[in-house]
Amino acid sequence: MIKEGLYWTGGNNRIYIQNKTIDWITKHSVPVTWSQEVTYTYQRYKGLSYDYRNRHIVISDEGTKTINVLRIDNYGSVKDEVLHVGTSSRVGHVAVDWLSGNIYWADDAFELIGLQVIPNSIYPITLNDKIVVDRYLDIPFGITVHPQKGFLFWSDIGTPARIERSNLDGSSRMALIWLGINRPISLAVDHANNNLYWVDSVRSTVESCDFYGNKRRMLVTSFTSQIYGNDIYKNYVLFSDQATNEIALYSVNGITVNTLVKTPDKPFSIAMFTSENQQMTSDSCRTKGCKDICITTITGAKCMCRNGYSLGQDGLTCTVDIHFMDKSLLISSASRVCFYPVTAINSYLHLQKGQKCGTTLNDNFEIDFIAPDTFRKTLSIASKKSPFIYQQKINDVHRRIFEGSSNINGLFFDWTTSELYWTEQNGGNIYRSVIESNLKFIISIYRQLFNSILVSPRSITLDPLKRRIFWVAGSQHPAILNQNQMSVVTLVHTGLSSPYGLTFSRRLNRLFWTDMGRIGSVSSDGTDIQLSNGTNCLSYFGITTYKYFVLWLSKSSAGVYINVEDLSDESSPKRSAYKLSLATEIQIFDNSEQPQINEPCVYKNGGCEHICIVENIKSRCECEVGYKLHSDRKSCISSNFLCIFI
Repeated sequence: MIKEGLYWTGGNNRIYIQNKTIDWITKHSVPVTWSQEVTYTYQRYKGLSYDYRNRHIVISDEGTKTINVLRIDNYGSVKDEVLHVGTSSRVGHVAVDWLSGNIYWADDAFELIGLQVIPNSIYPITLNDKIVVDRYLDIPFGITVHPQKGFLFWSDIGTPARIERSNLDGSSRMALIWLGINRPISLAVDHANNNLYWVDSVRSTVESCDFYGNKRRMLVTSFTSQIYGNDIYKNYVLFSDQATNEIALYSVNGITVNTLVKTPDKPFSIAMFTSENQQMTSDSCRTKGCKDICITTITGAKCMCRNGYSLGQDGLTCTVDIHFMDKSLLISSASRVCFYPVTAINSYLHLQKGQKCGTTLNDNFEIDFIAPDTFRKTLSIASKKSPFIYQQKINDVHRRIFEGSSNINGLFFDWTTSELYWTEQNGGNIYRSVIESNLKFIISIYRQLFNSILVSPRSITLDPLKRRIFWVAGSQHPAILNQNQMSVVTLVHTGLSSPYGLTFSRRLNRLFWTDMGRIGSVSSDGTDIQLSNGTNCLSYFGITTYKYFVLWLSKSSAGVYINVEDLSDESSPKRSAYKLSLATEIQIFDNSEQPQINEPCVYKNGGCEHICIVENIKSRCECEVGYKLHSDRKSCISSNFLCIFI
C-alpha cells in the first residue's frame, strides 16, 4: 500500500518517497528517503500528483509522452500503468480532481490543458482525452485544482507569463497574476485558507494570492535557489530546490521551520500524499449518471464528452462523431481523408487505432492537396493528376466546385477572407476565388495574380494575418518567392532541386518545404536558410506544421512513413517516424491554428502597447510595472512605482 508522506520525481524512472514526513514537519525528526525504480530507463518522470482515495500516484512521463498511474500490486511492487498516450516531450505538471476522478495536465508543446478520467480498469488504453483549454495559451506548465469550489488553476511561462483560473470545464476564464512574474513553474492550493501558492524559478521566489489575484504576498526569496515544485501541508509550504538538491520547508509566514532534506538526484515535482489535502465532501458526480466525463460545478455535477464525441439530448450519454474530431491530424489515404487525434503526432498507438475516415471520392482520384476550413468544418481537396477541386463538409458528401484548365499543382485556404488559392501545372498563374458562406456554390469569377512575373508556379501557402503569399516557381531553376503588398521578393534561389510542398509556421516565422530526400526551411524575410542532409533512399512529400512540430511524409521501398520533428527545444530538435499503410497528403485540422484577426490578443497584440490579457472571449490591455494605462485603454504612460505585493 502506498504510504503517507512526501513524494517527488527526479526526471528519471524513479519515484522518491520520504517516510515519516509528518514527524519531520511537526517533531523535527530525521526523515528517511528511499526511491523506487519503477520501469524502463528511457522514462523521465516530471509532473506528480495523487488520488488518495484510490491510493494512486499520477505522473507525467516526458520519455514515453504519456500520463501514467502508479499502483501497488498484491506483492507490494509498484506498477507503472499508462493512462493516456500522446502528450508531448514537454508535458508539464499534473493535478487530480479527487472528487470527480479526473486528471488534468498542462502540455506546453501542444499548448493545451487536457483532462482524462481515471478508469476502474486501465486496459484498454483510452485514446481520446478531453481538451479543456487550448486557446490563447503560450507555454502552459503548472496546474492545480480546487474541486470543492470547481476551480482549475494553471500557469503560463510564455509571453506574457501569467497565472489564470477557470472552472473545471475551462469556462469563466480569468487572469489572476501577470505583473512581477517571470516563470511561475508550479502551483499549489491551500484549501483551508483559500490561497494559491506558486514558485517562480527565475525570480527564485515562493508567493501567494487569493483566488481572485488579490492579497499577493512573497514568502520566500533566494537568489541562489532554482525552485521547481511546491505543495502545501496544513500551514506549511514545501518546495524543491534543484540548485542544491534539497526539499525545503517553510511556514506560510515565510519562516524556515526545519532543516533541509537532501535528495539523491535533482528534485522536480513534489506532492504531500495525505488525506488532509484531499478532503472528501459530497460528490454530486456519484449520483449524476454521466456516461463519460463528470465535473463538479458550483451548481452541481456536469457531464461532458471526450474529443470526438457529442453530448446526447439526455445530457448524460455521449454519441461518437463518426468521421470527425475537433483537433485532428488529417492524412489522405488515396481517395479519402482520415482523421486521427492530433496527439497522434507523438503516438504510434493513435495511428494504428485512432483513425476515422470520411467518404471516398472516385477510386481513380488520388488526393494530393487538402485545404481545411476549420470555421465551416470543410475541406477543399485536389489531385495533381486532375484539374478538379472538390469540397467536402465534414460528415457529408463531397461536391465539385471548380474545374481548372490543367491539373492542380498547389492549394491553400485563406481563413481570414474565405478565399481559396491554387496553382495549375500549365500557365503562369496563381488563382484566387471567394467561397460563399452557404458553401453551396463558388463564385464564378476568379483572378489571375502577378501573371507577368510568374514562371510555372507550383506549391503555394499564405500568412493570412500579415497578407503574405509564398510559392515555388520554376522547374529548371526553381525558387521560393514571397509577395507582400504587391511586391515580389525571391527568398530562396539556390540549393533547390525539385521542391514539392510548402508550408508556413506563424509561431516560428519560417517556411518549410520538401525537396527530394531533404527538408528545407527559411525565415520569412529570406534569412537563415537551412537544408537537411539528403538521402537517396527516401522521397519526401506532403509537409505541414503544428505548434512547434514539423510533419511530413516519406516513401521508400519499406513503405510510407509520417515523420515528426519537434522544434520546441531549438538546441536539441527531436525526430521520430511511424509507418503508415498508405498516405498521399498530411494536414492539421484545429481551429486554434486558424485565428481570426478580430480574436482577442491575436493580431498586433490586441492593439495593446504592453500586455494583452484574455478573459473568456474578450481582451483587455495592461501595463508593465512602473506604468499605468492611458485613457485610450491601449497605450501605457509612466507612473510612480506602486508596490504590488508585500
